[in-house]
Amino acid sequence: MEERIKSLESVIASGSEAILPNVEIATDSASPRNDEEEATSSADLALEPVDILISTQSASLANLNITETLSSEKLLTALDTTVSGIFKSLGDTILGNTTIAGDLTVDGTFSISQNSINALGANTSEVEGSGILFLQNSPLAQGLNIFNGLVTINKEGKLVAEEVQAKQFSITEGGAAGKGTLLKGQTEIIINNTYVKENSTVILTPTTLTSQNLTVTTKVNGGFLVEINTPELNDITFDYLIIGQGKKVGSN
Repeated sequence: MEERIKSLESVIASGSEAILPNVEIATDSASPRNDEEEATSSADLALEPVDILISTQSASLANLNITETLSSEKLLTALDTTVSGIFKSLGDTILGNTTIAGDLTVDGTFSISQNSINALGANTSEVEGSGILFLQNSPLAQGLNIFNGLVTINKEGKLVAEEVQAKQFSITEGGAAGKGTLLKGQTEIIINNTYVKENSTVILTPTTLTSQNLTVTTKVNGGFLVEINTPELNDITFDYLIIGQGKKVGSN
């Protein structure tokens, strides 16, 4: 009987090992695992909490260093930006108040440097050479005002200034200067000129020897009358210059 019991225990023992080969069987010397030691071992790894590692739409960065290229297909917003190298904008750029600490060059043909403005080449058929600076050349431009109205130029080319000083003045043909001839035997001649106004000043300079004074006796819009006292035996030629009178500089 005892032999049969021992044989059965042997069969049971061998069957348990076949069914549970990887299960540890507790023995009298087994001791419980120390959970505090395991927790301390995990804490020594200094792992970040999972919720900190997740970036949301409202996430912000305190410091961001980029050593190569920053690319953004959508809006990039920054409060303050400092670029120590070259900043390139290959599309349209909108700027608010802008301070430039150096020179400004536009398309290689226009530059602003300190207190000077320069154009570096714009050939036209009217003016030979290059380096032409155009001011108010838009069809919608109305005029140019310098020194708060002391010098103004309107869109018709009229220049108004407090004082003009030059080495020489040239008047184009058909303008406010011209020539006239008082024929022999006559005492008066009418000179038609669109620049003459009733308040114009007309200066006459005879170019023929004469003992008489040529006098402007009448001025109307568009012409003036030149007279002498007695007829001459020869033609009298003369030059004339018309000086218009305008409003005081700065007045409306």
